[in-house]
Amino acid sequence: MKKYFIISSLVFCGALFVFLFIFWTSSTKKHENPHSIYVSQAIFSKHSGTFENPYRTIQEAVDHANAGDTIYIRRGVYHEKLEVNKSGKAEHWLTIRNYADEKVIIDGKNQTVTSDMQGLINIENHSYIRISGLLIENFVSKNESVPAGVLISGDANHIALSHLNIQHIENINSDSSQANAHAIGVYGSNSKYPIESLSITDCEISNNRLGQSETVAINGNVSNFNITSNKIHDNDNIGIDLIGFEGTAGENDFAREGTISKNKIWNISTSHNPAYGNSPSAAGIYSDGARHVMIEQNIISNSDIGIEAASEHFGKSTQDIIIRNNLITHCKAIAGIAFGGYDKKRGSASNIKIINNTLYQNGSQILIQAYAQYNSNLIQNNILDGSEQISGDPQNIVINHNLMGNPDFVNAGDGNFHLKKSSKAYSAGVESRFVGTEDLNGDPRTINGKINIGAFQ
Repeated sequence: MKKYFIISSLVFCGALFVFLFIFWTSSTKKHENPHSIYVSQAIFSKHSGTFENPYRTIQEAVDHANAGDTIYIRRGVYHEKLEVNKSGKAEHWLTIRNYADEKVIIDGKNQTVTSDMQGLINIENHSYIRISGLLIENFVSKNESVPAGVLISGDANHIALSHLNIQHIENINSDSSQANAHAIGVYGSNSKYPIESLSITDCEISNNRLGQSETVAINGNVSNFNITSNKIHDNDNIGIDLIGFEGTAGENDFAREGTISKNKIWNISTSHNPAYGNSPSAAGIYSDGARHVMIEQNIISNSDIGIEAASEHFGKSTQDIIIRNNLITHCKAIAGIAFGGYDKKRGSASNIKIINNTLYQNGSQILIQAYAQYNSNLIQNNILDGSEQISGDPQNIVINHNLMGNPDFVNAGDGNFHLKKSSKAYSAGVESRFVGTEDLNGDPRTINGKINIGAFQ
């Protein structure tokens, strides 16, 4: 009898264990399996996030989301500020996007900036997040508070922004010295853990009033980022700014290990920005204290400066920057490419490689500024076509194999800066480990061991 009782007990316990295991496994899978969540303002019913009964706000959908979920937003105008307070996982990203090709607008009209800096979309200390296919607009501050279209901060990582249209993010403070705004602000404020694995691709960012701040700002402890194939235009301050040494993070306070490529940037100027006394000074791309950055295959025009490499902070440096295979035209106010501190109260620029760029009808094609006179700086294989080729003090800088003047373009008047085979720049460049494998078009950079001067092979 006792033996039978023991056996019965063991059988019961075993069955109970199997039942609990199956229950736990099924409930865990139910929680982790990715699924679709829907948002729509067009359906008035109970809200469960299904296609038939979608949530009414994006925030409600995010609040109910788990790793791996995709939030599909139906067409409409959403007047809300979004806190992305959930993370995905390495194999289960959290995705927020428009449904199909429907137009989704996150509109900041009548929204206020309720902290020192705030975005219409905010990601702080969360990771593995994709945001795509949204129009973000009309977030305005009239005081010292800083509005942003998208704000990423803390130690977020694996963030992908794509196919966003960001416009009319503005600070219209009557005290222009206290006016700041960003279309996209990335602030690596954690000294120990950087914001890393960040991508911004295929976005259009335009018509923002930024005061003393920048259109796209990568600031502080930020590593391993990629800003590619965007259109950035008609903004009244710097297009893309890679920033170091502003005190954003106590240590590792500089953007690094990034790539800025294949962007089209135009009409970037502070000439109508009261924070700068309406004086031109803005670059399409600015490495301000950043390190180990590749700037390649960009097309920049009609800006105050095309590309600049410097540090705003005395005693600090921007370094290990490669600027190659870019086309920069009609940046008449200052220069096509400038490097070094713009005055002697600024920092330095070292190990700057300016390789295989085509510079056409800029104020100066290349402007050498203060604290840039190092033999680690190289100007090579560039076409410098304009009334002023190189200005400033070139002492110690390595300068060779550049073509000064008209190289015989196919048709510069129509924007065709390829070379005729009769050009003196054709196959006249010198190979080095800095030239890369592709020209501006993505074609092979060398052919039969020969390389052209300029951005096009």
